Amino acid sequence: MKSIIIMILMTFFINLSCAQESITPPDEVLKAFLKIYPEAEDIEWEKEGAYFEAEFIKDGYEISVVLDEQGNIMGTKKERVDAAEIDETDKAQADTADKDIGDDNDDKDDNQNK
Repeated sequence: MKSIIIMILMTFFINLSCAQESITPPDEVLKAFLKIYPEAEDIEWEKEGAYFEAEFIKDGYEISVVLDEQGNIMGTKKERVDAAEIDETDKAQADTADKDIGDDNDDKDDNQNK
């Protein structure tokens, strides 16, 4: 019985240590981020070592930005998000972005045929 309780507790603490909490970044980091991405909404912040990572979804893409403690951008990543992974609001934004891209291509084809 003791071994079962110990295994359950070990599993709990391992899972707890692996989970990352959403944090609030320092003002300097937040101001620097919002200066570059003022349109970002529903931002998830994580602390990774000495760096802060901001993740948000915009136009069907998940954008990840890593900043240092002074607010300097250390790197960015942009990935297309599978429709099954995003909520309805973001899904509508992705659909609108795809339609806008399609409309632009249709206009180019029309101009070439004239």
